[in-house]
Amino acid sequence: TIRENCHHLVICKSKTCCLNFIIRWFNKCRLTKAVELLQSTRYNILDVATAVGYNNISLFNRDFKKIYGTTPKEVRKIAKLEEKMKKSKKISLQ
Repeated sequence: TIRENCHHLVICKSKTCCLNFIIRWFNKCRLTKAVELLQSTRYNILDVATAVGYNNISLFNRDFKKIYGTTPKEVRKIAKLEEKMKKSKKISLQ
């Protein structure tokens, strides 16, 4: 939460600690937006990475996997499967 993040910044004992915390928090925000784009748009993964501020696809993939434990490609694949399942449920209900 924001309150916990602010508390962490207050107790940082060095500039390096604070800087590392801010970078991790900022990257988490960017990757959260990336998940949203992967699930809700048809942008290719490079375009999603660029849209959230990554200029290097390898770094984007590495950071993504570090945070979510899976790849952007897998998130996109799961989103497509879930969309197909929703469509098939709508068809079967009609």
